[in-house]
Amino acid sequence: ISVFPGKSETYLMVNITPNCNLYLGGKNDTPIAMGELKLLGNSERKYYEKFTVEFCNILEEVLGVPQDKTYITYQGFEHWGYNGFNF
Repeated sequence: ISVFPGKSETYLMVNITPNCNLYLGGKNDTPIAMGELKLLGNSERKYYEKFTVEFCNILEEVLGVPQDKTYITYQGFEHWGYNGFNF
């Protein structure tokens, strides 16, 4: 997450759903991964691109998911609430 300026693991949350079946083209014959990154605010395209490269590399090395079977979406939020206040 640190590829994004001002972001760190301090508030990083990760959810991994084991044994989740994803189908691509009606088939489920190869490992597939779907990621979703939600950011407080937005960032420049170059940082999203860098994160995509690193995300795909990690999933391939750690989980054996081919990079051409790894997908990620991005969403930025203007407001984010936590612990009784908003960032």
